Amino acid sequence: MKSSQILLTLSGLGLARLPNLSEIEIEECLLLTEMGEEFGRKGCFPRLRKLKLWMLPSLESLCSSVEEGSLPMLQTLTISRCMKVKALPQGLGNLKSLEHIRGEKEWWNEISWRNEEMKNHLHAKYMEILEIHDNYHV
Repeated sequence: MKSSQILLTLSGLGLARLPNLSEIEIEECLLLTEMGEEFGRKGCFPRLRKLKLWMLPSLESLCSSVEEGSLPMLQTLTISRCMKVKALPQGLGNLKSLEHIRGEKEWWNEISWRNEEMKNHLHAKYMEILEIHDNYHV
């Protein structure tokens, strides 16, 4: 999904009813404020491996929590140029498949942690995005 000027939330779009969806890239949706709670619900996105959020200046949250058993295959979460995202969902650290969380160092340092255990666990998975070249993150 690219460059929607009027999209405020992804709730109700039916993305969760696409069980074979393996990658989602949401870019340049300037008014998008939330991903929607289905992103953390069990049974939604059973094959999602990569979620990339790029240049979403109004985005404040992914979802409030990730239920046990949800996003069972998510390997990579990239959050870039989304500086209003100040917290990661509760339960994200419980995803066994999660290998990497990618984002700018400035963003990562501004995250508000719910507890030290979550911070330590997810920090081990964090990878800094060093450069941005024409929509490609290094």
